[in-house]
Amino acid sequence: MEYIAHTATDPTKRDQLLKDHLLQSQLLAKRFTTGTGLELTAGLIALLHDVGKYSDEFQAYIHQAKRDPKSVKRGSVDHATAGGQILLEFFKNEPLLGQLISNVVISHHNAFGVKDFYSLDDKSPFLKRIEETKNDLTTIKDRFFSEVMDETAFRKLIAETTIELHHYVDDKIVKSGNSREQLQMFFFTADCNK
Repeated sequence: MEYIAHTATDPTKRDQLLKDHLLQSQLLAKRFTTGTGLELTAGLIALLHDVGKYSDEFQAYIHQAKRDPKSVKRGSVDHATAGGQILLEFFKNEPLLGQLISNVVISHHNAFGVKDFYSLDDKSPFLKRIEETKNDLTTIKDRFFSEVMDETAFRKLIAETTIELHHYVDDKIVKSGNSREQLQMFFFTADCNK
């Protein structure tokens, strides 16, 4: 089966396959972030941003949209949260790093930016979405590992990205004179409107 990421609006063109979309997004993200020290991180985020489109639910939705565009509501199937859930699973030994990049993935269609980590009640909007969104992660991961990147290569990418993130965070701490705790507070309480 071919898994579709985007349907072609021009009937003479092919639909964009999901595996191609994810790999092309990864390459572009790495290129756009060249020199930042976060190339692997950006690539990983891009690689997983639409991985939820491997779900049966999304594929049924996109095939229906192709047959009859007016019969479906654009955005009615959540495809972004699965990538964040997968990142949290693979970053379980580095939960802070996993949450930071997971939030970027699940928020990639949010016009207001990333989800809030902080809330006055007991759960942040980010964690609520992660916990409340039900995805068939087994199917999604199986298809991703079969078509895009095998699990061994993915685990290697996670390890390399973890090292990159540690170097980046440590460099920012040393240069800014902030402690790790201060940096953690900055990430979770910074007012983006200032």
